[in-house]
Amino acid sequence: MSEKTEITFMQTRLIRLASEEWHLPVEQIIHLFKEADVLGYIEKCYGIFHCEGDEAVLEDITEFANNSDRIFKQGDLIDRRTEKQLEKLTLSYIRNTL
Repeated sequence: MSEKTEITFMQTRLIRLASEEWHLPVEQIIHLFKEADVLGYIEKCYGIFHCEGDEAVLEDITEFANNSDRIFKQGDLIDRRTEKQLEKLTLSYIRNTL
């Protein structure tokens, strides 16, 4: 399997995982990932990401998206998060801004 195919598989797995974890439809995750260039980030970091589990990679791309100031600072999306997810995103944001 080519590296490009492996990257595509990883992007697909992470879209599905984000959809499950964040309780958002796949279509919305794809839109959010495109808006914050998460798919490009996954491609650029594939050399490191392929050694990590999908949960760890999802945590990393969540921080990347938080830092992009495009996704999780929009109130309409934050309102849909569970309390635990919101707490995790808030702690991540605080760590990145200190």
